[in-house]
Amino acid sequence: MVQFRSRSSDEVSWVVILYNLGFLCSLAISYWMTLVIGSRRHPLYSIVLYATGALGCFCSAHSLRSLLISRVIMDFGGGAFLVRAVILVRLMFPGKDRVFAASWLYVELYSFAVVYPPAMGWISDTLHWSYAFLLDFPFLAIGAFLIWKFVPRRHHYLRSEKAYVDAWGAGLLIAALGSMQIALSRGERDLWLQSPFIVCFLLVALVCFVTFLWWDWRPENPAPVLHLRTIWRQAPLRASLSIITVVGAMLRASLFVLPQYLRLEAEAPMNRSSLH
Repeated sequence: MVQFRSRSSDEVSWVVILYNLGFLCSLAISYWMTLVIGSRRHPLYSIVLYATGALGCFCSAHSLRSLLISRVIMDFGGGAFLVRAVILVRLMFPGKDRVFAASWLYVELYSFAVVYPPAMGWISDTLHWSYAFLLDFPFLAIGAFLIWKFVPRRHHYLRSEKAYVDAWGAGLLIAALGSMQIALSRGERDLWLQSPFIVCFLLVALVCFVTFLWWDWRPENPAPVLHLRTIWRQAPLRASLSIITVVGAMLRASLFVLPQYLRLEAEAPMNRSSLH
């Protein structure tokens, strides 16, 4: 982002922080959102949010504030794409067809993962970094058309007009994750507990997370966001959640650290960094 070199690295670091914040919050409440608005409308709304954010990023070549807002919108919309796509395939295709459909989905996703990062890097180095966001729109249009065409209306929509929506649980979880993300991302730069800013966010994260655990665990809560009681009672769910948490943290850390090292320490061009 050559246009932002006049800005301090402290300010530009918020791009990564807010990217992770939007992604994390979207992923955490994706299942709950599917139950609330249905597995057809959830990805369609997510595509609209992602496209809105991508367009905002394209138009933010000279405005850091606009870029930050657009990144939150973009990644909140795109955070649940991969997980919900896999689950949607499993729900729509029974028996042996499920294995075939899931296999083709993974082939397409991995093919996309091979081509997409180098293309983004080439556009950033050759044209302009903001133009790289335009690469998303053909795929968003194709995805929206396929969902609109083949996913039945009100598919996996379990909410009636009088059904309970755990808005408090979702709000507490987002507040806890958001505060924790900001505190952990900014902690080293702001000297951790020496900074009132970091201490404030850590306290907010702790209070919101403890309150969320109590709220989600209550037997009186008819539709919790994460169903913690169910997860705790079933050993396979506990083991799966632990493995996914550890492996996901490792993969996400390497996905962030390696490109930063190549760009800042090795001074590699954008297209070469994306290949790694």
